[in-house]
Amino acid sequence: MSKLKKKQREQLSKIAIISGVIILSVIGMFQLGIVGRFFYGSFRVLIGQYPEVFFVLIIIISLLSVDKKLIKKIDSRIWWSIVLAIYVLLNTLAFPKDITLVGKGAFNDYTSQLKGIYSDFNQYAFGGVIGAAFYSFSSLLFDRIGTIIINVFISVIAFVIFMTPKRIYSGIKLISHWISRFFKGIWSFLKKLVPAKKEEPEKFE
Repeated sequence: MSKLKKKQREQLSKIAIISGVIILSVIGMFQLGIVGRFFYGSFRVLIGQYPEVFFVLIIIISLLSVDKKLIKKIDSRIWWSIVLAIYVLLNTLAFPKDITLVGKGAFNDYTSQLKGIYSDFNQYAFGGVIGAAFYSFSSLLFDRIGTIIINVFISVIAFVIFMTPKRIYSGIKLISHWISRFFKGIWSFLKKLVPAKKEEPEKFE
């Protein structure tokens, strides 16, 4: 009996937390009162111009988490495609107006506008701090044009992962696994061919 009561309490506690998260998400999404404006402004700073998308995503995930079986039914490829799509969205939104800004300069340019982005909801929020970090790192490595190319490439991958049937996706994963093992085997073989450095005997004065 005590185990049943404990399980019921845990379930009620879980539902209460999920309900709280959903309510706060709705309040934030519609900017209801001081609390709503605080959450909306904070999300703009963190994830940029379209916080509504993430509020909706939080609500959907919260509803699914009521029953663990629902989340388990969703294939991992769907989650991967969502993660990749979010990366591309934030990275693309983070592109600064000044096309010469890349790397740390782009990130500093965004952080200099944080006060206005938080308080003035009409000001463009780009991709938030997260998007700015993505763009800064990507543009530092590949420049602005390279970042555009990579975003297009990742978008295609996300689309393929999302649309590919489960069996084909499993086959792709298996092929990727064997390709990875093949290259690891070659690397191990090449390492064996390189003679190990002989330790020089210590010289005593």
